[in-house]
Amino acid sequence: MTSLVRARAVPVATAAVATALLVLLFAPPARAEVFQGGCTGSASFENAGVTVTEKQPLSDPVTILPEDSVRYAGSTGQPETSDPVPFEGGITVALPLGNWTFVTWGGESTKTSAEGDYAYTLPGFVPRGTGPVEVTATHEQGGQTCVVAASFQVEGSPGPLGVGAAAGTALFAAGTLAAGVKKRGVA
Repeated sequence: MTSLVRARAVPVATAAVATALLVLLFAPPARAEVFQGGCTGSASFENAGVTVTEKQPLSDPVTILPEDSVRYAGSTGQPETSDPVPFEGGITVALPLGNWTFVTWGGESTKTSAEGDYAYTLPGFVPRGTGPVEVTATHEQGGQTCVVAASFQVEGSPGPLGVGAAAGTALFAAGTLAAGVKKRGVA
């Protein structure tokens, strides 16, 4: 291999490896749903026209709207109690720069199931049109912990932040390639 070919191959190979590592680092996990406890539940997104249950695999993302109304129902699978029992839970969204707790609940109740309606509007920092994010719901009551996770992708375009990030990545890649190329006349 000549030194000119080697000089051009090294930066290209370096960029290819770096790109592959970035893809692996930011790729969503391809695994089944996370499910702990005997809970069951569902969430029906009115305007998106989709229903998610505890059996929804993480590898099968559900597309939702940035703003919608949800009809939810859930049960711990335990019998109701005669005395109130403390409970708590919440919904967390895994974002690229950390987790964001979307909603929490808690209190005391004799009931071990609930249903209702919830309207939401996602803030601008939740990615739109860029692929799935993992959403985890937890509920603890009467010594039982339930954890259910599903993949959601928000309908819409990435917006200026997404376009800026893509442009920055392209410029960084071009700069890395240019830095690796041997300059003429420089020893």
